[in-house]
Amino acid sequence: LTVMMSRLLLAVAAALAAPAAAFHVSPVHTRFMQPARSIAPMHATVTSSGPTMNLITDAFDEVKKAMRTAKEDPTKTATASHILCTGKNAQESKALAMSVLSKIEGGDLSFEDAAAQYSSCPTSARGGALGTFPKGRMVIPFDRAVFNAPLGEITQAATVYGYHLIRVDERTGSEE
Repeated sequence: LTVMMSRLLLAVAAALAAPAAAFHVSPVHTRFMQPARSIAPMHATVTSSGPTMNLITDAFDEVKKAMRTAKEDPTKTATASHILCTGKNAQESKALAMSVLSKIEGGDLSFEDAAAQYSSCPTSARGGALGTFPKGRMVIPFDRAVFNAPLGEITQAATVYGYHLIRVDERTGSEE
């Protein structure tokens, strides 16, 4: 991890020090580069195309992956499905989730059909199935919900992505 962080910092420093440097950055990485651009020397021109930014984003992706892997616990896994409800704000997202939950609990829709119809996540094509993943892989509120919820019951979690309805089908390595 230290080596990857060093590579990332060197790439950012080299890019920011180069006058008229040309960068290519994906939309996902744009928000991460904004702080670096704000501290760039006044004489450096930073744009959004070129190989230097590819080096930075590759190094950033390596660091992100290493950090995610470092917090994972492969001895504890879960198999779960979810429905990601999104709206204009957190209240809208939660309201949609509660509406979907009532349709599931009322027997109007199965969890899988509700995921296909209402989820904003690409997993909706698979009925919301996330597959099996280790503890620590998901964002913290989602991870907590998955590893604390009773099996087979629908639990909820609010994350930066929206409001989730989560069904945990299996867990291994838990302290249950």
